[in-house]
Amino acid sequence: MNELIANHRVNDLVIQMGRSLLQYVGESWPWTGAEESGEKEAIDRLVAEQRRSVGRLVEMLGRRGHIVDYGAYPTAYTSLHFVALDYLLDRLYEEQQDIAAETDRMADYALAQVDPEATKLLAEIRDEAARHLQELEKLVKARKSRQPS
Repeated sequence: MNELIANHRVNDLVIQMGRSLLQYVGESWPWTGAEESGEKEAIDRLVAEQRRSVGRLVEMLGRRGHIVDYGAYPTAYTSLHFVALDYLLDRLYEEQQDIAAETDRMADYALAQVDPEATKLLAEIRDEAARHLQELEKLVKARKSRQPS
């Protein structure tokens, strides 16, 4: 069967999401104070949801016989160990904007290529990425409201 969506483009999305700052934060445990426990829980949930979405993309690529490249975290992230989660929120939000935009492009591409399997999956991941963006925006606004004027 001729796969209508370019698997390498889906693999690029696997790398972008799977090696995102959000995933790095999930593995590096940034510092949070007691007053930010809800913030930490929200980030942990977003990390887990994004990890599941990456897994779903990998499963689809596997069914298509595509060898998955998982990529590597950017070396710039290594300087972000041992920082406060509040410090990372703006960067998390900015990167999520890029991920949301890419998932939107990929969902449109799958639809244009008449690839029902990819269209359905990418539409779900696009919606999740948009929701993650909204949640990160709320966390950024909450952090800014806590800062002294």
